[in-house]
Amino acid sequence: MTRFPGALLGAELAAALNAELGKECPHRFTAPQGRPGSSLVSIDGGRSRLGAIAGDDAYVITFVRDDQGRAHGATRDKRLLADAACAWLAGTGLEEMAARWPFVEFSELQLALERGDALETQWRILRRDASELDRELVEAAAADATVSRFYPILDRNLLFTPGPSDKEVLASVSFQSPGRFRLCVPGRPEALADGDPNSVITRLAEFLDSLEG
Repeated sequence: MTRFPGALLGAELAAALNAELGKECPHRFTAPQGRPGSSLVSIDGGRSRLGAIAGDDAYVITFVRDDQGRAHGATRDKRLLADAACAWLAGTGLEEMAARWPFVEFSELQLALERGDALETQWRILRRDASELDRELVEAAAADATVSRFYPILDRNLLFTPGPSDKEVLASVSFQSPGRFRLCVPGRPEALADGDPNSVITRLAEFLDSLEG
């Protein structure tokens, strides 16, 4: 990876950022041990942490809270980076972060994770952005009282997990042909259903309801 002129790496960057941190910040940046060529630095405050790496044009920053990526940004200004890190580790919210440091950016869903309404927001995003091939399936899923309690992820397939922080895929619905979909469950060799959106979602609701019961 190329780095912008004057970019500091690893331990040098960590030392420079630590020199910019105020006394009110009890945490310090560190560089990976045993990786002298690495440009990555990080600072850990428990629930909140931040990583930065020298990129082509600026220091590229990732903001993490509760083990979820919540925001990103880029700046060449080490003082601004250090100040933003200190505020983030102190629990400052996304909207205030972006207001104070305009290089901090986040998505609609990342803000919803902070507000606590990620499930509702994700369903709204899926309904808004679904393709014509997936729209009938997504609408049927969103309208079902049982299915809509689970967290949906629309990638190549429509996946369902227990919640936004869970990685376990409970069920997957895949496109087969226009108007026809297949419902599968990890670990089961045969599909649970194969048919039109409404019949597949009905069977999905039965399966998910059995997990809750």
